[in-house]
Amino acid sequence: MNHSQSVLCPIDFSESSCGALRYAGTIAAHVGAQLTLLAVNDPLLGEAAELTGGQAQLVDDTIREMRKFYRQSLGDRATEVGDVQFEVASGKPAPEILRVSRERGCDLIVMASHGRRALGRLFLGSQAIEVLSHSKIPTLIVR
Repeated sequence: MNHSQSVLCPIDFSESSCGALRYAGTIAAHVGAQLTLLAVNDPLLGEAAELTGGQAQLVDDTIREMRKFYRQSLGDRATEVGDVQFEVASGKPAPEILRVSRERGCDLIVMASHGRRALGRLFLGSQAIEVLSHSKIPTLIVR
């Protein structure tokens, strides 16, 4: 059986996730892997969206912003990655990252760490720690 490689890169549109996306794009291009970008919306955004354009509009808007972020982050190298997928989830980031990585059969997670919380999380952010603690696949944390 031929298994194609898959890299998951959760983004939050920050400068840190821009750096993680650059790493993920380089890795995906180098090994010919599919690259999946994941944005996790706060459930409150979904509730607010129901009052305006609906959940589908929120997902469409998020994907549009993800495509823009992808092009801006990778610049001319954006075309080097063959297969790029965009996925939007709603909920708490770490559980959603882990769920999507399982469902898509990802081989690697590349994500940013902000490291802005309490002393115990001085070097890694809480979402990164949770993903590292529960992921069954290699996870690269970019600062």
